[in-house]
Amino acid sequence: MSEKGFRLSLRFDRDDAEFVYGFEVASIWHDLLANPDELIGAYLHSQNIEMAMRMGEATRRKVDSLELPDNWLWARFHPAGSLDDQTFASDEPFPAFSTGDEEDWA
Repeated sequence: MSEKGFRLSLRFDRDDAEFVYGFEVASIWHDLLANPDELIGAYLHSQNIEMAMRMGEATRRKVDSLELPDNWLWARFHPAGSLDDQTFASDEPFPAFSTGDEEDWA
């Protein structure tokens, strides 16, 4: 892998996609439980969108996402309880990404 772009900081001893997806959501799950009052943003594989929605339901968080190139998503998990009252703590736009398509995401 080149020096540009994303790199793994730790190589896994297996490359099973399900293992990778599970590892990915475990990290997000930890953040959701540790920070119930915060807006949490996370990159995840697009194949994990169902798990993101399930984690949002389990923690009573509104979840919205933005599709990124190469089967990636940027997901936002609003503070806990945001599903209950339907008033959301953040209506901030998604962060800008350097793909040249930012005007389509605002």
